[in-house]
Amino acid sequence: MAVGYQDEESSAGGRDDEISMVPANPNEHVTGFLERFFSLSYSPGFAVLLTGKWGAGKTHLVKAIVADAAVHGRRVLSVSMYGLSSRREIDEAVALARYPWLATERTSRRPQPGDVVGMPHPRDDRGALLGVPAATGYIFDDVERSSMPITDVLGYINRLVERDGRKVVLVADEDKFVGRDDGGAFQLSKEKVVGRTLTVRPDFDAAYGAFLSTLESDGARLYLEQAAGEVRGVYEQSRTGNLRLVQQTLWDFEQVYGALEARHVANAGAMNAMMRLLFAISFEFKAGNIEALDVRARSVRQYSGIFNDAKEPGKLRLAAAKYSGLTMHDTLLPDDLLGDILVDGIVDAARVREAFDASSWFPSADEPSWRTVWYSGERGDEEIAGAVEVLMEEFAARAFDVTGEVLHVFGQVLKLAGLGAIGWSLPRAVAECRAYVDDLRQQGRLEPPKLAVLDDVRHGSFAGLGFSGRETPEFGEVWAYFNDQRAAGQRDRFADQATELLLIMRGDATEFVRRIANAGDASEPLVRLPVLATVDPVAFAEDLAALKPLKLREVMVGLSARYDLGMLDRELKEEKPWILAVRSALLERAAAAPIWTRQRIEESVRWALDDRLGVPTPNEGGGAPDA
Repeated sequence: MAVGYQDEESSAGGRDDEISMVPANPNEHVTGFLERFFSLSYSPGFAVLLTGKWGAGKTHLVKAIVADAAVHGRRVLSVSMYGLSSRREIDEAVALARYPWLATERTSRRPQPGDVVGMPHPRDDRGALLGVPAATGYIFDDVERSSMPITDVLGYINRLVERDGRKVVLVADEDKFVGRDDGGAFQLSKEKVVGRTLTVRPDFDAAYGAFLSTLESDGARLYLEQAAGEVRGVYEQSRTGNLRLVQQTLWDFEQVYGALEARHVANAGAMNAMMRLLFAISFEFKAGNIEALDVRARSVRQYSGIFNDAKEPGKLRLAAAKYSGLTMHDTLLPDDLLGDILVDGIVDAARVREAFDASSWFPSADEPSWRTVWYSGERGDEEIAGAVEVLMEEFAARAFDVTGEVLHVFGQVLKLAGLGAIGWSLPRAVAECRAYVDDLRQQGRLEPPKLAVLDDVRHGSFAGLGFSGRETPEFGEVWAYFNDQRAAGQRDRFADQATELLLIMRGDATEFVRRIANAGDASEPLVRLPVLATVDPVAFAEDLAALKPLKLREVMVGLSARYDLGMLDRELKEEKPWILAVRSALLERAAAAPIWTRQRIEESVRWALDDRLGVPTPNEGGGAPDA
C-alpha cells in the first residue's frame, strides 16, 4: 500500500485535501473496468465518463489504456476535444486519429474499402473523410475544453452510442462545468448518455517514472530516481493532486542540477534541501497559491501577518503551513535566483554555483562576519562568538558601505542587542546605527538611491538573505533614516555634478545629452535628478548660446527630451524655475544678437522648451529647427 491523494468525489464525503491510504495502483478500478468494457462482444448502450482534476493524470492514463488495448488486438481511438467547435471538426479529428496519414502527403496509402463503417462518410473538397471510422472504442479527452455547447457534444456521443452501437469513453473534469452557462444542461444530458462514472486518482509512481524517462540528463535522472520518496512526500503535502506540476518542476530541477559541479552534488544535505525547496515553491507557484512577488520577496513575505494578529496571514505563510520538515525560507536558493528560475524560466549556471558556495552548506574562510552571525542557528558557539567580535570591530571602523551589506550589519547588530549579546539596549543600538549612517554621509561613502527596478534591496534582502528583523520597528526606523540620508547625500553632490555637466557640454554636446536625457538607460541617474537647478541659469544660457549651431540644436533637443512626458511636474519639478530662467536669459541674449543667431535661438526655445514649460508662443513654424 502507498499513500496517495484522494479526489473529493472518492473521499466518501471527506475534505478534498485529505490524504488517505489508496492501492499501489490507485486507478486499478479504472483500467480493470475499461478492459472489460472494450472487450464486450456487444454494444453496452452507454458511455463511460472518466473524471478527475486537471493534472490528475487522466490523459496519461488514456494513453496507457490505448496501448493496452493494442496489445490485445483492439483499436481504440483517442481524440482530444480541446478547441473543437463543431461536429464536423469532431468527425475530422476522429478520422485523423484512425488514418493519421490524411494529415500528410508523404504516403500514398489511402483508406481501403471496409476501413470505415457505420455512419455515412463522404469526403470534403480536400478529400478528408467526414464519417466516423470503425474502431473497437473511442476516447474523447478534454471534453470540458471543447468550444462547443456541452449539449452538442453529448448529442454527438449519444448518436455514436445509441445509433451506431459504439463503445465511447469521455474524459473531463466535471468540476469545470460548475458555474458554466451550460452546466445544468451537462447534468441532464449526462444522465441520458453516461452509464458509469469513474474517478481518476493521481498515480504518482506511474507518472513519475514516465516523466523521468523524458529527462536528458542522466545525472539528474539518477538523482531523482533515488529521491523519489522525498519528491513524493513534498507532492503529497502540497495537496495539489496535479501531476503536471511534478513534470514541470522536474524540468526546472534538471536545469539547476546541470549548473552544479560534482562537489555540490556530492553534498547530500545541500542537494536534499535544494530539491525540497525547489519542488515546494514550484508546486505552490505553478498552482497559483502564491504570486511571483511571494517568490522574489520570500525572505520578507514569509513573515506577513506574523507580528499583527489582526492581519490575515500572507499567501506564502499559508502555503508553508502545509509542509512539515521543510523550511520554505531556506536561503540555499536566494529569492532573486529562485524567482528567475520559477517565474522567468532563467537558470544562470554561474549564479546557481555561487549561491551554493555562499550557503551554510559550503562554509568559507572568507565568509563575512555578518553572514556567519546570520547563520547563527547553524553554527557552533565558538564560531559565532568569534564572528560577533569581528562584526563589532568592523562596525566601529565603519568597514561596510555597500547598501545591502550595511543593512545586513544593522540587522545583526539590532538582533544581538535584543539578545543582550553586546551590552547595548535596543535604543542605543538604533542610535549607533544612525551614527554609522551619519559618518558614511560625512565621508561621502553613502551609495545614492537607485531606481526601483535597479534597487537590489527593495524586497528586504541582499545577497540571497533577508534582513534580520525586517518587520521590527527598530529596523524600520534605521532603514528609513538610511534611505533619507542616502537621498540627502545624493543632493550633496548635485553642485559638483552640475559643474561637471557644464564642462562636458562645452566640449562634447553628445555626451552631455546622454547624461541628462537618455531616458532609455535606467542606469544613468542624472536623467531623473534635478542637478541642473544648482547651475547659474544666466551662465548656462551664455554657454548654450555660444555653441555652434548644430551643437546648440543637439543640446536643445536633449533638454526637450529631458522635460518630456511631464517630468517637470514630477521628478524634475525643482528644475522648472531654473529652466524658465534659462529660457528668459536665452531670449534676452537673442534679442541683442545678429538676425540669424536671434532666429536660431528663438526657434530652438519655441520648439524645445515652450510646450514643456506651458509657455504660450505665437504659432510660427513647426517641428525641429533646421541647422
